[in-house]
Amino acid sequence: MEPGRGMKLHWLRHWGSSGALAFAALAVAVVSGVALALPFDIHNPYDSVALLLLTNPGGRFYRNVHYWSAQAFVILTIVHAWRHLARSSERRLSLGLWTRVSLSLPLCGFLMLSGFILKGDGEGWQALRIISTAIAQIPVAGRLLSLLLFGTDPASLQVLYVHHVATATVLVWLFVSEHAKAIWPRVPSLVLVSAAAMALGMVVAPKLHDSLDPALQGPWYFVGLQEVLHHATRPPLVTGLAGLVLVVVFALPRLSLVGARRTKVALAVLAVAYAATTVFALSFRGENWSLTTHAPGLRAGLSLESPLNVPSLEALRARAVPIVLGRREGCLFCHAETTGLSASHRPDAVGCASCHAGNPFSLDRTIAHRGLVLIPGNLDAARRTCGSAGCHDGIVSRVNVSIMTTMSGVIDVDRATFGERATPTTPSALGSSAADTHLRQLCASCHLGTVKREPGPITDASRGGGCLACHLQYGRDASAALANYKMVPQTRKSDVLRFVHPDVSTRITGDHCFGCHSRSSRISTSYEGWHEQASPMGPGAPPRTLADGRVFVRERSDVHFEKGMLCVDCHTSREVMGDGFAHARKHEQFSVACEDCHAEQVAMKRHEEVDAESKRILTLAGRFRPGQSVLVTRKHGEALTNTNVNAAGRPRLVTKRGGAELDLKPPLPVCVQDGGHARLSCITCHGAWSPRCANCHTAFQPTVPAYDHVKEADVTGAWTETGTDFRAEPPTLGIRTAVTPGSQPREAIDPFIPGMILTIDRNRRAGAPPDTVFRRQYARTFSHTVSARSRTCQSCHNDPVALGYGRGALRYERTARGGRWTFTPEQPRSSFDGLPADAWIGFLEGPAVGEPPLLRRSTRADVRPFNVAEQKRILSVGACLTCHPPESAVMRESVRDFKAVLGRTTTRCLLPRWDR
Repeated sequence: MEPGRGMKLHWLRHWGSSGALAFAALAVAVVSGVALALPFDIHNPYDSVALLLLTNPGGRFYRNVHYWSAQAFVILTIVHAWRHLARSSERRLSLGLWTRVSLSLPLCGFLMLSGFILKGDGEGWQALRIISTAIAQIPVAGRLLSLLLFGTDPASLQVLYVHHVATATVLVWLFVSEHAKAIWPRVPSLVLVSAAAMALGMVVAPKLHDSLDPALQGPWYFVGLQEVLHHATRPPLVTGLAGLVLVVVFALPRLSLVGARRTKVALAVLAVAYAATTVFALSFRGENWSLTTHAPGLRAGLSLESPLNVPSLEALRARAVPIVLGRREGCLFCHAETTGLSASHRPDAVGCASCHAGNPFSLDRTIAHRGLVLIPGNLDAARRTCGSAGCHDGIVSRVNVSIMTTMSGVIDVDRATFGERATPTTPSALGSSAADTHLRQLCASCHLGTVKREPGPITDASRGGGCLACHLQYGRDASAALANYKMVPQTRKSDVLRFVHPDVSTRITGDHCFGCHSRSSRISTSYEGWHEQASPMGPGAPPRTLADGRVFVRERSDVHFEKGMLCVDCHTSREVMGDGFAHARKHEQFSVACEDCHAEQVAMKRHEEVDAESKRILTLAGRFRPGQSVLVTRKHGEALTNTNVNAAGRPRLVTKRGGAELDLKPPLPVCVQDGGHARLSCITCHGAWSPRCANCHTAFQPTVPAYDHVKEADVTGAWTETGTDFRAEPPTLGIRTAVTPGSQPREAIDPFIPGMILTIDRNRRAGAPPDTVFRRQYARTFSHTVSARSRTCQSCHNDPVALGYGRGALRYERTARGGRWTFTPEQPRSSFDGLPADAWIGFLEGPAVGEPPLLRRSTRADVRPFNVAEQKRILSVGACLTCHPPESAVMRESVRDFKAVLGRTTTRCLLPRWDR
C-alpha cells in the first residue's frame, strides 16, 4: 500500500467510520437535547424557544450544538447506509438486525422532523400539518399510525414531544448501539463531532421563524416531500411510495445478486431525483409555492452567531423582554422609548421587526440588526415588511400588479408611439429598445417600484417608495430627529436608541401624490390651481418653483380643493393600490365617477353589506354603524367609506382632513335632461381649464449624458424633451365609447388634450440616416379643475379648440346665399399630414372609417374626434348662437329638441351652408 494512502486510512480509522461518527453525532444531540428539555415549555413551545434565544446564552449555545449534531447525524446515517448497500454488507446481517436497521431509517427521519416541529413557529406548524395529514391518508393503517404518533390532538404536541425526547430517541439509540455493537460511541469520534458541532454552534445558529416572513419551508430533508405532495393529485400514493421504498430496502438481502443490484440502481435514481427536487424547492420556491430566483430556502434557516452575544445580567433584570404580536420582541429591549408613531404602528403594538425585519430573537446589537431593512415599504422588500404575515399581506400582492406599479398604460402607449410591439411588462423589466430607453430616462421614476434610498419626508421631488409613497408622515419633531441623527458619526449611529419616528398612517395628503402627478397631465398642480410655464419668467420670482426647476403661475383651482378635499377623498384604496388584477390601462382600474356622488339617485349600501376591507376602514375610523349607509360606485360597487346619508336622505361627504361634512348636491335639471346634451359627461361642461402643449420636441442625443431610472445609473445618450407654448384653456371635445357593467356601450362626449403631437427620430447612432415617425394623438383627460359653473355654450359650439381644429379664427359669415363657417388656423401646417400643428382634425374633416388607432389620432382605441356630421350639428347650433343669447327661450328649447326648433325657423334665420 502506498504510504500516503495508508496514512489517510489510518487517520480515518482513528476518528471512526461514517457509522461511528453518526453514532457520536447522535450522542451529542441527545446530551445537548437533555439540556434543552429543561427550559422547554410544551404548552408554549414557540415562546419558550424565543425566550431561551433572548435571555439564556448557555441554552442558545446548547440549541446550536443540538442542531448541528442532529444535522451531522442524519447526513452521516445516509452516507453509512449507502456504503452498506454499495458493499452489499446487508447480506451478512441477520434478518432481525436488518429489520431493525431498516426501521431505524424512517425512525431517524421522524426523530429529526419532530424536533423541527417542536420549535412551534410557523414553519414547524406547517410541517406538522403536512406530515400528519399525509400519514393519516395512508390506506388501512393511516389513522391508527397518526393516532400513535401525534395523539388525538396533534396541535397539543404532547404526544410528539414524548416521542421525540423518549420513545423515538431510545429506539434509535438501541438500534444504533446494537448495529455498532457498543452502548457508547468511541471517544475519538465523540471528540471530533463535539468539536465540530461546538465550533459551528459558536458562529452559525438555526433561526426561529418570526411569523413575519410569509414564505414557509420545512427542513432541507423535508422540502422535497413537500414539493412532491404539492404537485400530487393523490397524496396517499406518495406516502404509499415511501412505504414501498421501505419494504424494498427491507427485502434487499432476500433478493438475488442481480435483482438486488438493479434494485439499488433504482433506489439511487430515486434518491438523485429526490435530491434534485429538494435543491429546486430550496432554490426557487417562495411564498405560496410561487417561483422565485432569490433562493429563499438556501438562505433561510441559518444566521451568523457571535460568541460574545451575552446580555448583561443587570440589563436582563432591569426589563423583561416584551411580547408583541404573539412573539418575543428583543428589539424593544433597546427601542421601547421610540415615539412619533400612531396607535396602529407603535412599537408596543407591532414591535420593530414587523416593519424593519432584522432578528427579534437576539439582544446582541450586531445580530439583531443583521438583515435590517432601514426603509421598509419599498416593493422589493414589502413582503418582508409591510406585507408580512398578520399585517398587510393581502395588500402587497395587489400593489404589485396595480397600474401605479406596472405603468402598463404608459409603457404600452410609448412603445406603440415608437412603432414597437406593445408587450406586457413593468418598468423594472424594460429593455434597451428606443421606446424602452425613452421610458427609462423620462418616465420610469414615477412608479411605486422606484426604491426610496434615503430616509426623509415626502417632497415635490419624491418618487416611488412603495407603501411609503403614500403612508409616510414626517412631523416637525420627526424631521428634527432625523436631522440630528444624520449628524451622528456612522460608527455611533447604532447607539441612538431614543428616536422620534416618522408616522406611518392613512393620513394621506395631496403632497404624497404631488411628486409624480405634477408631471405628465399635471393633475396635482391643476387641482391646486397651478399652471406650468414653458419658459423662464420675466423679472421677478414666479409664484411657485418646484425642486426640478419648473415654474408655475396661478390659475383657478378645483372646487373640491377649495372645499378642503384631498385626492383620497374621491380616490379609493382599490383605485390607488389596485384590485388584485392586472390592467392594461389606467381607466380600467379606476372606479369613481362624478355621478357616484352627484346624482338624482345615488347607489348605496348599508355598512354591514360592504366588503371586508371597507368594513375595516369604517371601523378604524370609528364610523361603522350597522343600518347606516355609504355611497358605492356604479362601476364596481366599491364603497366610498367617507360618505353617509343624513336624516333627510341626502348624501354627504366627510373630508378626511378636518372632518368637514359637505352636502353632495344633485345635478341641475339642464344636466340630466334628454336631448342635445344627453351624451355630455360631467367634466365636459364643468372642467374649467386644462394644461395644453401644442407639440413635443423629443430627440435623442448620442453623446449627451443621461440618467437611467431603472439601472439607477448615469448613461451616455440622452432622450430630451422640450415643451413649448404651454396654455391653460378649456379642452378639446371628442367621443369616447363608455362601457358600464350591465349596460350596452354608449358614446359620450369627453374632454381631450394633445397627448402626443410629435416627431421622433428613432435612430440612436450618430451619423446614421434619420428614422422618423410622426404622431398626432390626443388623449382623454379629466383635468381636475372642476368648477361649479359650466363652460358657456359658445365655448363648445363656436370655439375651434373645442371642436379639434386648434387655435385660430372661426367665423360665421353672412353671404347672399346663406351663412358660411370659415376657419383660419393660428399654427402652421404640418408637413406630415397637412393639419395645423395643434389640431386634432381638419376643419369639417374627420377620421376615415376603420382607421387604425395610431392613425385615428388617439392614444386609445375607444375614442375619436368628431366626425363631419357631428361637426355640422355642433356648428349649426353655433350659428344660432351668433344671434340668440344662450339664455334665450329658443336656445333653451333647442337643447331639448333642436330639430323642432329648426322646423320653426323664419326667413330671418340665416342657417349655414355646407358646400364650402
